[in-house]
Amino acid sequence: MPENSLFLSALLSGTVLPGSSEAVLLYWLSKGEPMWQLVLIATIGNSLGGLTAYYLGVLGEVGKIEKYVGLKQEKMKIYKERANRFGSLCAFFGFLPFVGDFLIVALGLCGVSAFKVFPLMMLGKMLRYLVVAAFLPEVEWLTRSIFDFLT
Repeated sequence: MPENSLFLSALLSGTVLPGSSEAVLLYWLSKGEPMWQLVLIATIGNSLGGLTAYYLGVLGEVGKIEKYVGLKQEKMKIYKERANRFGSLCAFFGFLPFVGDFLIVALGLCGVSAFKVFPLMMLGKMLRYLVVAAFLPEVEWLTRSIFDFLT
């Protein structure tokens, strides 16, 4: 049961939709579920969600980007060249709140290879979940209180 709820929460959180997979991870950790199993499930789910965000960028239309974002095609060519050179490194920061999803979408939009983006994105997301899991003793009482109240 923890696998399903954590995977779904992480998957949705990895897309451009808001979510709180960290809270679900902490809840299941506080219930005594194995840390490495949960971190792996959350990482896979969140990375697959991030991959959907990446492919939203791949499917992006230059005309709409120019119209709604104000990025001219000439500038987009320059950004694509830079993204191909440095961009995949930005994927590591795909776990950041608010900007991470947009970084991943931008990498897809700029045509950075998924084979470059995915491993770095997955590594960043895994490290985030490991850091969250490491703080469990500090927030366990809060996590239990909130989830016990809600259930």
